Amino acid sequence: MEINIVKSAGFCFGVKRAIDLAMETAHKNIQTNKIYTIGPIIHNDNVVKELEAKGIKALDESQVSNVKDSYVILRSHGVEKYILEILNKNNNIVVNAICPFVAKIHNYVDMLTKEGYFVIIIGDKGHPEVKAIYSFANPSKSLVVENENDQTFINFLTQSHKKIGIVVQTTQNFENFSKISAKILKMKGEIRIFNSICNATDMRQKETIEVAKVSDIMIVVGGKHSANTKRLYEISKSIQPDTFHIQSKDELNFSSFKNKKRVGITAGASTPQKIIKEVVNEIKNLH
Repeated sequence: MEINIVKSAGFCFGVKRAIDLAMETAHKNIQTNKIYTIGPIIHNDNVVKELEAKGIKALDESQVSNVKDSYVILRSHGVEKYILEILNKNNNIVVNAICPFVAKIHNYVDMLTKEGYFVIIIGDKGHPEVKAIYSFANPSKSLVVENENDQTFINFLTQSHKKIGIVVQTTQNFENFSKISAKILKMKGEIRIFNSICNATDMRQKETIEVAKVSDIMIVVGGKHSANTKRLYEISKSIQPDTFHIQSKDELNFSSFKNKKRVGITAGASTPQKIIKEVVNEIKNLH
């Protein structure tokens, strides 16, 4: 059985940086039991459990007010503006592990808002990254759009705005970004567009498409809550119907490999190489 692994599968720069900063913080402050992240630092259960073993506890956003005089690591997806204000007010030592590409979008939105633009954020409603981005906008002059069929977006297209600014979640599909932007470009007024899709995301999606085209079966490895992993699954599934999303080797269904000669493997930005290797070895053991 031939196994073809997407070259850019696994940890991206932002995720690796966040994990490294978390490990460094735990190592330097080994005597304290007050090291937290607000929400999981990345969307991978295995990594979160490893960090817990190092003394880093993931807290829910509702617990933020109770965190005082502690070390708090800002997750790679970013946190909402009010959370950072509370953490600073409560005398916490904040470790900024926000992906630099995500932080750049915060700056874009802050700038556009101050300059009077109506801000369109293209992304998944409810996703931590998008919620954090939205917190830098004026709620009355901004809108999160998931796709071109969103009713609120359709209503927006009938309105009139002198200035419109567009940003996009780092892990979005370029095609979705293009479709929404194209409709806005037909509106009157000044329009500024920031293509803030991460280069690594774009590359991983393109490579996944190429591998899916020549595979009999595709395995997508990554957390069930990972937006970029789910997007890889959707992209692959549209090309190769026999595409399966798993979190670890334990979820492999070996009956799915019957009569398959070429296996393609891709993985989300928050998937450790260790887990990818375990999946590959398990598939190899089929023989």
